[in-house]
Amino acid sequence: MDYAQKLPRLSELRATMTEPEHADSFSRNFESSLKANPAELRFFQKLEADLALLDNVAWTDLKTRAARYLVSRTREKDRGWQDA
Repeated sequence: MDYAQKLPRLSELRATMTEPEHADSFSRNFESSLKANPAELRFFQKLEADLALLDNVAWTDLKTRAARYLVSRTREKDRGWQDA
């Protein structure tokens, strides 16, 4: 399955990362995880539908601001993706 076509904005967001497979990245093992977990795929499809509603200016702004959160900064504190 081509997830770049199915989830274009999330794929675009992932493409902004210098290390998408970094151990603390939200997108580590992204495609294999989507294949293995249908509920996770449905979640990201719903998120993608919301992102698709944004016009290009809003999407560019969100993508720029979200980039710094794509790798967990609390993982080393055994919090994973929980807020600090």
